[in-house]
Amino acid sequence: MSEGPELTALADALRALAPRPGALDRDDLLFRAGQASVPRPRRWPWLLATALSSGAAVALGAVLLWRPPTVHTVEHVVTVVREVQVPAPPVAPTPSPAEAPILPAESVPVAGPQANARKMQDQLLRWGLDGVGLPCPSPMSGPPLTIESLREPY
Repeated sequence: MSEGPELTALADALRALAPRPGALDRDDLLFRAGQASVPRPRRWPWLLATALSSGAAVALGAVLLWRPPTVHTVEHVVTVVREVQVPAPPVAPTPSPAEAPILPAESVPVAGPQANARKMQDQLLRWGLDGVGLPCPSPMSGPPLTIESLREPY
């Protein structure tokens, strides 16, 4: 190949040129390409939700501001006393003398406090706690005991 003076001048001019830095930024180009590939979100649903919630907050604030005054109720505690009537225990039918069992001599009740205890025991065994009835007044409900009253016989 023959080189002409024109070709030599062109080669010398190209060698004298200094490369310029590139105007393209690779990272920025790829970032913008990624942004362009994603569809744009619709903003109107979020704007509508924001507007509705703000409107609801303003409406509730107005209701609180212009509501009528509350009426204060005063509560009273009323105690009602009511007497409870306890039903009397059922009375056992008294057996006729012909039907009365014959008791051995050891089981014949004796007079006095033992008779009352025996009667109460029989009644308790037959009717349970419902047959006991109301308690007798306490012997201590009278005047206070003194040494002299304790020394006296019944």
